[in-house]
Amino acid sequence: MYSLFPALLLTVSLGCKSTSPSDSGVTDTDTDTDTDTDTDTTPVVVQLFVNEFMASNTSYVFEDGEDPDSGEEYTPDWIELYNAGEAAVVLDGYTISDDFKEPEKHTFSGLTIEAGGYLLLYADGDPEVGAAHLDFKLSAASESVGLYAPDGGPLDLVDYSDQTTDMAAARIPDGGSLQITANATPGEANPTSAN
Repeated sequence: MYSLFPALLLTVSLGCKSTSPSDSGVTDTDTDTDTDTDTDTTPVVVQLFVNEFMASNTSYVFEDGEDPDSGEEYTPDWIELYNAGEAAVVLDGYTISDDFKEPEKHTFSGLTIEAGGYLLLYADGDPEVGAAHLDFKLSAASESVGLYAPDGGPLDLVDYSDQTTDMAAARIPDGGSLQITANATPGEANPTSAN
């Protein structure tokens, strides 16, 4: 069962579609004849979204069920990114933050989102654990999530107010409007409708 709480979420999408040449983190098909280097600079449209997130998680257990630091049940806050584009996006140089005033809080390295794919990120403040672990945690009280291109341009910006434990904010359908749901789908497709 899904319900919409318009006062809880405000999505500001600035430049959700970013045009990037093939050498700026977007994987495209090499159309030149030189097999050693890719000189194809055909623009590729980057369509990345903060597709779903949970800022107060106690029930979704990840990483084999253990906290990498304590060995206890691991239920971090999480953020799911969605690539609505037709090409894989190498995230090297892209950034994500929980503060619009500090867009470079976490810089990605070593992660790729396939075309039409999802990337699950752990907002646990523990980036040493792995590439999908972010430098910050989400607050259950009002905060924001911003996703930025390597040039600093915003791709997707989400402001939210108080979040209920184990309720996710999800774009219904993928890349659509954010709605609050008890049926989270971290790392997977969101439903096509709220019904």
